[in-house]
Amino acid sequence: MDIEDIQQRIALAKEYHQATIEQLDQIESNHLSGQVRSLQHSIIHNILRPIERVELLIDIISTTGADNIPGFLLEEWYFELRRIQTLMEGYEHD
Repeated sequence: MDIEDIQQRIALAKEYHQATIEQLDQIESNHLSGQVRSLQHSIIHNILRPIERVELLIDIISTTGADNIPGFLLEEWYFELRRIQTLMEGYEHD
């Protein structure tokens, strides 16, 4: 697992979704305000929060060292990293 590659992809995905939220903030339509807020909420809770969690996991693994983390926990975190990688597919070229 290439941690540096994952960190770069995370940064790109996070930047992309934060920019999307900012663009949605600029929509000035009372008619669409509910949908805009709902979409922002979904992006924050379904994409950005998991990305932030993975950033914390990477920091813990890097700081503590993979050898010092119990195997079952490291395996669980690895699967979480893989899940987030799947979410981030395709942001490198947008």
